[in-house]
Amino acid sequence: IPEHAQPLRFLQHVYREAKAKKISDTYKLSALGYQFLMELYRFAKGYGTPSVWPDIVEKAVRLIDERYGELQHLDELSGRLGISKYYLIKLFHRTVGKTPLDYLTRKRMEKAAELLRDTDRSLDEIAQMAGFQNVNYFSKVFRKHFGIPPGQFRKKYDRFDFLFD
Repeated sequence: IPEHAQPLRFLQHVYREAKAKKISDTYKLSALGYQFLMELYRFAKGYGTPSVWPDIVEKAVRLIDERYGELQHLDELSGRLGISKYYLIKLFHRTVGKTPLDYLTRKRMEKAAELLRDTDRSLDEIAQMAGFQNVNYFSKVFRKHFGIPPGQFRKKYDRFDFLFD
């Protein structure tokens, strides 16, 4: 299984949570185990991901995963990869099933949700850490992605109540 595949990314998330001793509820642990098995099943059936990604897409995913907080424009990402922005969008979408910007936004939202659940940092700090220049825009994107504003999310969900899709 390639390192960027969703089952491994999900397993890494669960491992980090377990290592930090943040998983103590056996029911939620069972749900995480079931979700991991479903991710493996989807991967084995070939849903949503080809068996081998082009090198450029792998590099793009790795750059987004490692530098989501720094990347501001697709031009910057495509420049680092040495290809045109339009070719990157087309190839990425064909391979991953979403645009690089959608993937970047999802990565930022995952990080923001993690920070909201696991830290007491301010919304402004979390917005900056997730790669947003403006806390108002961050809040708008967060609300669109999760259906509630970040402040409510923090109050409503603890670290066991939220599973990444």
